[in-house]
Amino acid sequence: MSLSFGNILNWKTWCVFTIWMLAACVSASVFAGDVSLGISSKEAYVGVPITVQFQFRDVSKHEPPELPSVDGLKIESGRVGTSSRSSFSFNGRTRTSESLTYRFQVTPQREGEFIIPPLTLSYDGRKELTESIRFTAVKSVNDSMVIVEISADRPSVFVGQPITLKLKLWIKPYRSEEYQVTLSEGDMWNLILEQSDWGPFADRMKELAKNRQRLGGDSVSRDTPDGDSSTYYLYEVEATIYPQRSGKIDAGQTRIVVDYPTELKMRRGRNPFKGLFEDDFFGPSSSLFDDAFSSFDDGLAITASRPIVAEANVDSIEVKPIPSQGRSKDYRGAVGSYEIKTHAKPTQVAAGDPITLYIQISGEGPLDVVQPPVLTSNETLMERFVVSDEPLGGLVDDKRHIKQFLTTIRPRSENVTEIPPIPFSFFDPENEKFVTVQSDPISIDVSPSEKLSFDNIVSQTQAMPEANESVESKKASIPLRMRPAESLLKTQTYHPLISLGLFVVVIVPPVAWVFVLLATRFGRIRSRMRHAFTPMRWAVRQIESATTCSALNDFVIDFFAEQLRLPQATKHSIVGRLRIEGCRDLANQLEYWFEHCVRSIEREDGEVLDSLRKDSIRLVEDLLSRSTFLQSSHLKTAISSANSFAKTLLLILFIGLIFSAKSNAEDASWLTPAQQKVLLNEAQVLFENGHGQTNSAESCRLVVEKYELVIQSGLRNANLYFNLGNVYQERGQYSKAIASYRRAIMLDPNDRSILTSLKRSENALSETPMLPLNSPRSVLRQISTVVFSYVSRGYALWGAAVMWIGAWTLLALRTLTVKNVHAGFVVGLFVAAIVLGSLVVSHEWTLRNPKAWIVTSNDVTLHLSDDEQSGSLGGALPHAAEVTASSVRGDWLQVSTEDGRVGWVQKKSLQSVL
Repeated sequence: MSLSFGNILNWKTWCVFTIWMLAACVSASVFAGDVSLGISSKEAYVGVPITVQFQFRDVSKHEPPELPSVDGLKIESGRVGTSSRSSFSFNGRTRTSESLTYRFQVTPQREGEFIIPPLTLSYDGRKELTESIRFTAVKSVNDSMVIVEISADRPSVFVGQPITLKLKLWIKPYRSEEYQVTLSEGDMWNLILEQSDWGPFADRMKELAKNRQRLGGDSVSRDTPDGDSSTYYLYEVEATIYPQRSGKIDAGQTRIVVDYPTELKMRRGRNPFKGLFEDDFFGPSSSLFDDAFSSFDDGLAITASRPIVAEANVDSIEVKPIPSQGRSKDYRGAVGSYEIKTHAKPTQVAAGDPITLYIQISGEGPLDVVQPPVLTSNETLMERFVVSDEPLGGLVDDKRHIKQFLTTIRPRSENVTEIPPIPFSFFDPENEKFVTVQSDPISIDVSPSEKLSFDNIVSQTQAMPEANESVESKKASIPLRMRPAESLLKTQTYHPLISLGLFVVVIVPPVAWVFVLLATRFGRIRSRMRHAFTPMRWAVRQIESATTCSALNDFVIDFFAEQLRLPQATKHSIVGRLRIEGCRDLANQLEYWFEHCVRSIEREDGEVLDSLRKDSIRLVEDLLSRSTFLQSSHLKTAISSANSFAKTLLLILFIGLIFSAKSNAEDASWLTPAQQKVLLNEAQVLFENGHGQTNSAESCRLVVEKYELVIQSGLRNANLYFNLGNVYQERGQYSKAIASYRRAIMLDPNDRSILTSLKRSENALSETPMLPLNSPRSVLRQISTVVFSYVSRGYALWGAAVMWIGAWTLLALRTLTVKNVHAGFVVGLFVAAIVLGSLVVSHEWTLRNPKAWIVTSNDVTLHLSDDEQSGSLGGALPHAAEVTASSVRGDWLQVSTEDGRVGWVQKKSLQSVL
């Protein structure tokens, strides 16, 4: 049977197709996603962790694995989700493989065989059951190689009482009899593994590691359990703890793991302390510190070792509970010896006005855990004052060793003459008894409420009191001045100070004066200006002033070269350029003129010179009449490009407007104007009726909720934020009131009443370190707040502009030799304009900073990174202080404080002013 050409071709085609399909299948099998499971060792030691690892390769979607709990095992997540990428070629194509690794630290707590049951792993729409993980744990034989002891400075303490613990670590130095080498105390220290648990000494060890330091070891003698004396390296460290529960002292399961060597060998080029369990799959196990302190011989290396786990032996230290007998009802867990002081501001107020009460606690105990006194249990205080229901914010001053709390109280009537003493109870562990100390009373002067100043509280025209309410009760419950609901429905946007109009006002006057100065003082520059703006008149004047043919020839060459933009031109290059541009008749006439002028230079005949002048004027006029065409021909391409650019820019702007309109439509308020008005009216009535009543705190809370709901719906204006700030001020939440007033100033910087209210809130915090006043920005902010609370910023800005323009106008008149303009008057206008302008600029810089945020929570910590577990930078941020945001990462802000610190803070602790 013979095969035709078509059959042969078909056969070959099928072969090629079959081979290609097989290669594709192989390739698909190679690059399909899979999961691998591994364990660092099938034999483990008690107290020493091993690593279990899951590696997902080329998987697009998966569920993170979770190891189940196993009796006798401590399972912790290691580096979760570590990714890697690699590229390689297969079948002529380059492929990239990605892997994601999950590691778990598994630490056996006892001896025996352990089994981690199979896991079901889900990835890429399928599920796979892994094999069970088996390993055996044996107890490491210590043989008194490593000994850990913890002692205390006293045999017993009370709960919360500080106690100083001392850790003593003895490590027997390893000695190689073969090489007659004994490892130094630095070498033995570097063998301590990271898996060690330092318990209450962990913070101290982290501090040493961060500073690239370590504990120094002394060579001492110690008796072993078998009665022999042996040499050890002794390392000591101290830590102060505050026991939180009664019983035996809790040393935090202190356990030290040492990778103790058992063999040394000559091996050059290898660092002996890089870890003994290096593995490509699991990576090296590292020691607590690097080997910067090692004195080990570079020619020797540790070739064998075994881990030694040493549990701490703790002295019998009893932690006694706080007794219940004799405990006062306001005791809140303070242990130590303390004092309490109070002061208030202001001390001259009207009935119902807020008074800021500062409570300062100092002593020898742990201030960070000290709770504020319970003011609601003080019957005398509650009878005379309305006390804010907000929690007291505390700030610890480590330098003065004090903790300060801040709250707001309001006298109920004009009969109140003093703030009663504030008690504070604590347990004295030295004398084993409860002690209550009190602050001194504070004298205050309270006037009747109807004598309140207009700046503080005024009558609301739309107040809705109850019908049976008396005149005196109306006066006693007059609220802060609130803007009517109708004025809260207009949306405003932020407009910065720098605008086109202000730029023109600032720049045009000095530029105009410079032109006047140049025109009147410098003849050469004036001539150049005339040359640029009236070239024909200037050329005729220069031609008529030429006294020789040679001078006339030079001028014509320079003039034509300048008009044709020819650097270092000659008469031949000028004629050639004219011909290139298509002006052949002008080129021929100019060439003839040059030849005639050269022949006439030797004769210097007056009639010939006059004829040359007339001809040169005609040539110049002809050139200038053609210069528009010449310049347009050069600029034709540029103009065309500019037109294309302008059209493209207009198209982009048009598309941007469409998307902006679409975005605005999508972001439109989800509350209608009618619904917003109803909510605002309800908030207004709630605030007015609840002011001064027993339920005022609940009413203010509801008012805040309604205002925030309206703001979230997209409505923003200065009056709305002003009212919200007044509500916060009524509640004694001055930091949130300051943030609201600052938002109002961003939208309406010329409203003096907003600045007056802002000043009132800031004055309530001015005597506490919670509001810093030591930076230039904070000082200028206070000055701007005070100045523009009396004078409108708009008037100051217009006044500065008028004085600025007037000063430059008078200076221009003096420049034009107007003698009756007095120099002192000009200087005075300049000084006044600069002073007013500086005040406006300082107001813009300090009060209208779009990147500013206000601290509105207590005990806000500045972190090193966007992680709550990261370290802190200094103490807590001052309450109601301003910080400047530089970047955003999720729910975290990177901010800079007024004292120069830069770190990360959670958004929920701050409020933006924009």
